[in-house]
Amino acid sequence: MRFNFQFLLSPWTILIAVIIGISIGSYSQPMAAFLAPFGKMYLTFLQMCVIPILISAVSSSIGKLIRAQGMSDILMKMSIIFLFSLTIVSAIGIVAGLIGQPGTNLDSKTRASLGEVVKTSEFAPDLELSLSHPQEATESAPSVMTFLTNMIPKNVFEALAMGDTLSLIFFSIIFGIAIGFVPERNHDVNLIHFMELIYKSFQWFIQKAMYLLPLCLMCLLAGQVSKVGIDIFFAMIKFIIIFYIAGFTILATNVLVIWKYSKLSFKKAIQAQIDPIIVAVGTLSSLASIPSAISALTQKLRLNSNTTNLCLPLGIVICRYGNVVYFAVATIFIAQLYETSLEINSLLIILIGSVFAGIATAGATGIVTLQTMYIVLAPLGLPLEAALVLFIAIDPIIDPMRTLLIVHSNMATTAVIASTKGKKCNECNDE
Repeated sequence: MRFNFQFLLSPWTILIAVIIGISIGSYSQPMAAFLAPFGKMYLTFLQMCVIPILISAVSSSIGKLIRAQGMSDILMKMSIIFLFSLTIVSAIGIVAGLIGQPGTNLDSKTRASLGEVVKTSEFAPDLELSLSHPQEATESAPSVMTFLTNMIPKNVFEALAMGDTLSLIFFSIIFGIAIGFVPERNHDVNLIHFMELIYKSFQWFIQKAMYLLPLCLMCLLAGQVSKVGIDIFFAMIKFIIIFYIAGFTILATNVLVIWKYSKLSFKKAIQAQIDPIIVAVGTLSSLASIPSAISALTQKLRLNSNTTNLCLPLGIVICRYGNVVYFAVATIFIAQLYETSLEINSLLIILIGSVFAGIATAGATGIVTLQTMYIVLAPLGLPLEAALVLFIAIDPIIDPMRTLLIVHSNMATTAVIASTKGKKCNECNDE
C-alpha cells in the first residue's frame, strides 16, 4: 500500500508550516539558526532548476508555434495581442501599487529590522541600501535604453554563468524562433523535442521538490523571523489587499472580453467560465487547467478549436499574466519600502521588466517564480533577498489569484484571437 503524500501540497499544510516557522523564529533562536541552512539549500536547489526550465519552455513553445501548419497567418496577431495584453496587465499592477502605496507608512522599528536583513545580505556592500537610510535623491535614475541594451547578451555562456535571467529569456525567444524556422529533416536531431525533454525533466524535479516545501519553508521562516521579528509580516497585509484588488479588476475585464467575443448571452458566457475557474483555484496549477479551459472555449463558447488548441497552451506557458501583475505590484512595494524615487524611467523599466519577468517564469510554478523578480529589481538597484522570504510566506494566499489570472486572462486573449480566425466551430460539440 503506497502512502499518499498529496497532503503536503495542501495550503493548510503550508499554513501550518508558516505558523511553526514563525513560532520557532520568535521563541528559539538557536533552533532557528540550526534550521536556516536547510531552507537556504532548498531555495538554492529551486534556483538551479529555474534557468533550464526557462530556456527549454520558452524556446520549445515558440519553435512549435512557428512550425505549426496552417497557423502562420495568425502569428503576427498573436504576438501583438499577447504583448499588448501583458503590457496592460503590467500597467494595472503599477497603477495599483502607486495608488495603494503598500510599502508606505511603516514604523521606524520595522524599517530598521528590514534594514538589518539587507546589511547581512551578500549584496549589501554593493547596494549600500537600508530602510533606515534610503537612497539619496541625487542618485541618477536608471536609463530605459540601458535596460533594453543590457537585455541582449554579448555571450550567452557568460549570461548562463552569471545567472542573467533577462538576457537568457531574450536568448530563449531568439533561439525558439531559430529552431522553428530551420527546416527539419528525418536525420536531424529534433531540437524542439530535445528542449521539451529538458523541460519535462526539470519539471519532474520541481514537482518532487514541492513535497518538501512545508518543511523547508518552516526552516526559511524560522531563520528570517529570528533576525527581524514578526512585526515585519504585518507590512504584507496591505500588499495582499492591493494585489487582489488589481486581480479582480483584471478578472472583470476578462469576463467582458470573453462575453463580447463569444457572442453569447452574458449568462451563458459566465457559466462557460465556471469550470476552468474552479480547476485553477482548486489545483493551483495553470497547466492542469488547460483541458478544462479548452473545453470551455471550444464546446461551450464555440470558438475555433484549431486556434484555441494552439493559442491557449502556448499562452499559459509564456503569458503569465498573474505573475506580471504580481511583479509590478511587488516592485512598487519594495521601492516604497526603500523610499526609492520612482521617476518616468523607473516606471517604464517596471512596466517592461515585469512583462519579461513574467515570461521568464514559463514552466515554473509556486515560489520558484519569485526568483525572476530580480529581472525588474536589478536595473532599479533594489535587492530581492530582504523581501523574498516575505513573499514566500504569503505565497499560499497569493497563489490562487495568481494562477486564476494566468488561466482566465489567457482564455480572454485566446477568445479574441480565435473568434476572428475563420468561422466559429459549429461542430465543436462533436469533437
